Amino acid sequence: MLSWDSSADEYNSFEKKWHHYGDIADGFLKFLDLNQDSRVLELACGTGACTEILGKICKGGEIIALDRSETMIRFAKENTRSAGISNVSFVIGDAIKLSTLLPNEKFDFAICNSAFWHFPDVLKVLTYFRLLLNQGGQFGFNIPLWFPSEDARLKFRKSVVEIFQKYGIAPPKSGSLRNQLLDYSELLQKSGFNLLRDEAYEIEMSAGAREDWRNIPAFREPQYRSSEIPREVSDEIRQEFEKLQKVSQDGNIKVRWRAFVSTPK
Repeated sequence: MLSWDSSADEYNSFEKKWHHYGDIADGFLKFLDLNQDSRVLELACGTGACTEILGKICKGGEIIALDRSETMIRFAKENTRSAGISNVSFVIGDAIKLSTLLPNEKFDFAICNSAFWHFPDVLKVLTYFRLLLNQGGQFGFNIPLWFPSEDARLKFRKSVVEIFQKYGIAPPKSGSLRNQLLDYSELLQKSGFNLLRDEAYEIEMSAGAREDWRNIPAFREPQYRSSEIPREVSDEIRQEFEKLQKVSQDGNIKVRWRAFVSTPK
């Protein structure tokens, strides 16, 4: 499991310098029907990059931001306070315990920016989110695709499945690699949601930002590596990953993201 507490300081410094996760959130939130009076639950708020934007969009509403890392929450509180955001409350806890952390609460929107693939039991989290939404409410999340086209992503997915089959092991239970293998439309359907939007958008990441991102402790090892995966397997996956990525000569990369917006059935 990624160590967010031990990475919080570097993560916060990275975001202040590059505004990377804020840019991702800007592109993502445009697909939701937020308004100034919305009541919003944000899952995995980190150091508050998306929280700040939500606080400004929903300036007459209320934001409740949750993260399991106490250190991330501390930075998020400082950052939103410095930005003049006063309509945010923070909760420390695990998404899998939403029913006890936020009993009898209801929201117009539930949102997860740049983190949804880290949860091992995605179906359970989705079920809790559905119960927390008002009638007509929306749940939105986004995932990185990391490839220049959908064809490249599907080719990578097929290669990874074949590699796992060759070695006779199961895919990891969470993380970015599993993220590329999941069918989120199917998961939303199973957990009681109707899909409203499935939209792709791009964020450019400079060579400098990529290097700084890799120096954050939680991200020093490539995201397709895991204690669950033998080294020889992860090396084969890495070769497939790098073959299909498109990096410009100056080291910049256009990272494709996919935004999902759904509503309870």
